[in-house]
Amino acid sequence: MTSSSREQNTTNRWILKSALVLGLPIILLFAYNYSPVNIQLLGTSLKKIDPVDSLVMSENVALPYDSASPKSSSFPWEKIIEWEKAYLGVDSITVPLASRFISDSLHSSKINMEWRFGTSSDSLRVGLFFRSDTIPFAKTAKSDSSQQRILLLGDSQAGGLVHLFNDYCAENGHQLTATLIWYSASVFNFGFSTKVDDLIKQYQPTLIVIVLGLNELYAKDLDQRYRAASMLRAKLGSTPYLWIGPANFVEDKGINKVYEQTATSERFVVSKNLNLPKGSDKRHPSQEGYKIWMEHIARFIQGSELYNFKFETPKKFGHRMGGRIIQFNAAKDKGY
Repeated sequence: MTSSSREQNTTNRWILKSALVLGLPIILLFAYNYSPVNIQLLGTSLKKIDPVDSLVMSENVALPYDSASPKSSSFPWEKIIEWEKAYLGVDSITVPLASRFISDSLHSSKINMEWRFGTSSDSLRVGLFFRSDTIPFAKTAKSDSSQQRILLLGDSQAGGLVHLFNDYCAENGHQLTATLIWYSASVFNFGFSTKVDDLIKQYQPTLIVIVLGLNELYAKDLDQRYRAASMLRAKLGSTPYLWIGPANFVEDKGINKVYEQTATSERFVVSKNLNLPKGSDKRHPSQEGYKIWMEHIARFIQGSELYNFKFETPKKFGHRMGGRIIQFNAAKDKGY
């Protein structure tokens, strides 16, 4: 055997020994954690890791649930109730909203949820995001089973929502006929341009969805923007619409109020209070943030009598895009 071969064999043996030294304890701890055996060491029982008590819980975690008494479950209902009281601005909650969709049929099942922790100067903030219960709207009965033809209009945030909108449409029997994504645009572009008029005439939508405001968070010329927003609203005519406010990560100077007054509160989705995960640019939501935001929008539709059609959470995502996506950049084409 050559010297190099002996060195190689020695190296391999050291690698194997290192793997055993590092890996064997982990394997043993993993096996102990999921075994019914409890080991006593100097009169103290070795603690097992409980995934429910972890600080960070990922999607699709199997959670125990006691339908008769949620508080008796090992799931931290007290924390949820405290969070929901703060979220809703009320002094008491008898049954947490989260328990609405955790029924007996979901006992030991997987549900979509996620813990998010953040620190403030004097306390630990705990936020619980349920994709199926992001906002406390009671679902209303939907009798209209006809296919909706939806036209989506908006700035770059519409670009982040378009594929999710398409998934919701596909799963509920509707069609996202066309989407106008106008990057860097404001309400002036949509109000003064004829692009919206042309799209409505071409696609004849039964519902128009508007997502605007990201580029106007610091705007102070609110009277002028109200005028432009009113012009955009007039373009819609008698076509039903849904106006979605921006998911701002900083406090705006009043653009949300302008849009809410233009659209009326019954047709305006307030998004600024959502605690969405940020994307890499810190201005837009992350992919996960867009999913939570989309569920927020869907629940608004499901909870409103103005939208008499189903818009429930898809069982799967990634449907093929059926409608046309039209893109402009206001820096190059302001439209007027």
